[in-house]
Amino acid sequence: SVDEHDYLKNAVLLRDQGSLKTDNNLLYCWSKPALGGGFISNYTIGRSLFMIPFTFIPFPFVMVTGLIIHLLNFLILISILRKRGLPELYALLYLFFPAFVWESRTLFSELLVVTLFLGAYRALLSDRKEGTAIAGLLLGLSMLVRYDAALGLVAFGAYILFAERKKLIPFILGAAIPVAIVLYSNTVLYG
Repeated sequence: SVDEHDYLKNAVLLRDQGSLKTDNNLLYCWSKPALGGGFISNYTIGRSLFMIPFTFIPFPFVMVTGLIIHLLNFLILISILRKRGLPELYALLYLFFPAFVWESRTLFSELLVVTLFLGAYRALLSDRKEGTAIAGLLLGLSMLVRYDAALGLVAFGAYILFAERKKLIPFILGAAIPVAIVLYSNTVLYG
C-alpha cells in the first residue's frame, strides 16, 4: 500500500541520510515539495523511526514489526488488567480482534498509537509519582506517529484536569517536549 511504502521509505531515508527529503519524487507514492527544494513524504516520522532497526534485515522481516507491536500491546493490556484486578483472559479479546490481527500483518501506524495509548494508561495506573509525566510523554510521542492522536492527548488531559487535578502539571510537562518536537519538525519540514 501507499502508506506502507512511504513509512518504509522514510525509515530507509532516515537511516541512510538522516533526512526525509529527497530529490527524487518517484521514491514516494505520496509526496509534496519540501522547503528548500526536493520532495518529502506526507506521512509522519514516528512509525518510520520505530522501523529503522528493522531496515538492516531483509525486507520480508520488516513486516514483523506489526506483529511485534501487536504482541507488545497484548502484554501491556495484560498488565493493565492485572493492575485493575480484572481477569487477564480478557486480553485475548484484543489479541484475536480481527482488525488488530489484520493490522499486525502490515506496516500501518495505528497499532503503534495503540501501544503508546496503552502505555500511557498503564503509566497513569502506576503508583510511581512520575507515572503521570510518563503518560504525557507517551501521548505526546503518539502525535509523532499520527497527528490525530492529539485527540487522545486532549482526552487524557481532560480526565486529569477534572478527576486528578494535582497531576496536571507533571502531565503537561511530560507532553511538552514531544509536542514541541512535532511542532518544530512540522515547521522545518512542511513550513
